[in-house]
Order: sequence, then structure tokens, then C-alpha cells
Amino acid sequence: MEQEKLNQLSQHEGVPDDQLTRAETAEKLLRSEAETKKGRSSNMQSYEEKYRKTQTYHSEISEEIKDLKRQFEDVVFWCTVMEQLHPNLVPPSRRKPTQQHQQPR
Repeated sequence: MEQEKLNQLSQHEGVPDDQLTRAETAEKLLRSEAETKKGRSSNMQSYEEKYRKTQTYHSEISEEIKDLKRQFEDVVFWCTVMEQLHPNLVPPSRRKPTQQHQQPR
């Protein structure tokens, strides 16, 4: 039955709308609505797939960021320890200003 309707509609595709009967116009509208619904469902699936991929990527990146934060905390800790153990080896950019090294105002 649907195949017959599709055949009838495909015959009417090149015909201007003003030359179609009401039934033919209704069939043409129903066909276009059905195609629209099919397009929406396939688009919805692709959006859902993209959303899942994005969420997976986001969770992976979040884990990497957490790991980098932990590493950064370790680096800060060891830099502080080394500054305390070897104050003469601290680069000038990392030195804390002292009374001797402050510039006059």
C-alpha cells in the first residue's frame, strides 16, 4: 500500500501544485511530513551520538586536568622545599624580597 502511494507521489513530483487534486496534494504533504520526521530521527541520533562522544571526551580531559593539578601541587611543594634547603640557589625571579634587596623609593 505504501509503495503504491510512493509511486503515485513520485508521479506527481514534477506537476505544479495548482494542477493536483486535493487528495494528491494531501498525499504530497503527508509524504513531505514523513520525510521530515525521518530526517529528524536520524538527526536526533547523530546529535545523541555527538553528545555521548563529547561527554566521553570531557570526562577524559577532566581526569587529565585533575592529574596535572596533582602534579603541579607536587612541583610547588618541592620548589618550596628546595628554596628552604638551598636559598642561595633560588633564581632571582623566585626570591622573596628582603630588606637588603628592596630598591629605595
